[in-house]
Amino acid sequence: MFANADVASDGELRIAVVDEDTAEDLDHFGRDDSVAITGDVTRSAARWRQRDSLAELKGRYVRLAFHLRNAKLYSFWIE
Repeated sequence: MFANADVASDGELRIAVVDEDTAEDLDHFGRDDSVAITGDVTRSAARWRQRDSLAELKGRYVRLAFHLRNAKLYSFWIE
């Protein structure tokens, strides 16, 4: 998963993967597990402390929650 964002020097973008029905963070993919994206980036890979990709979630319906602080999210995509 990648993001195109402009994050201020005092800001961050974190991405959580949440359950489709309950909207609760999935284990190892929560907001606190997310590695913050910073700076002005056009292709920053989303990562979590214990996971580098969404591969293990293939075939499962999930939702994404974007947490921005002093940031603008322009686009995201999954490859």
